[in-house]
Amino acid sequence: MSQPPREEWYIAARSRDLDRRPRAATVLGAPVVLFRTGDGRAAALADRCAHRNLALSRGRVVDGGLECAYHGWRYDGLGACTLIPSLPEVPGRIGVHAYPTVEADGFVWLFAGQTRPAGSPRPFPHLGERGWTTFVMKNRFEAGALACLENFLDCPHTAYVHQGWFRSARAKVAKEKCTRQSRLRMRSQRGSASRGTSARQVLTKSFSRAEQQRASI
Repeated sequence: MSQPPREEWYIAARSRDLDRRPRAATVLGAPVVLFRTGDGRAAALADRCAHRNLALSRGRVVDGGLECAYHGWRYDGLGACTLIPSLPEVPGRIGVHAYPTVEADGFVWLFAGQTRPAGSPRPFPHLGERGWTTFVMKNRFEAGALACLENFLDCPHTAYVHQGWFRSARAKVAKEKCTRQSRLRMRSQRGSASRGTSARQVLTKSFSRAEQQRASI
């Protein structure tokens, strides 16, 4: 089975679901803990304490840092250990892996690669634009990421398998009906230069109405 690329941005959580309490997630099979730092920024660390490997997601956020529930070791948003309660100071550089993290389009994204990201996550086209509808699905699929992506891009099957999500099978009938009407209208207005409307313009307008009718089904 082919593996998804690691040098990419992946959604780890919805922004509204992430508060100052730690939240566990799994990205490309890796356990990750998400939390908000003192200034409200989203942070993502490997979900394990550098001391005894306890999941940091079982801890709590204290003074903007993530505190382990085992011995109280505390980490900042960059994964550096800033406090060991049983010692007067942190000896040397101790920490856990921190993922580059940004918030965009209402989601918390993390970069799963080992290199520095070359850019930001790609924005979702038409998100929030008038005339477009957006939905968010959270589910666990018994398939790889690439298989899921192929399925999501296969929009025609939704008219029969998931009726009502995007459109129904009637959308095709509506388009054909509008197309026939547009041809009749084009014939009736062909040669009517006084109206200032070409056959190409009539056909374009008819298709536009067809698209609107299909989108409303």
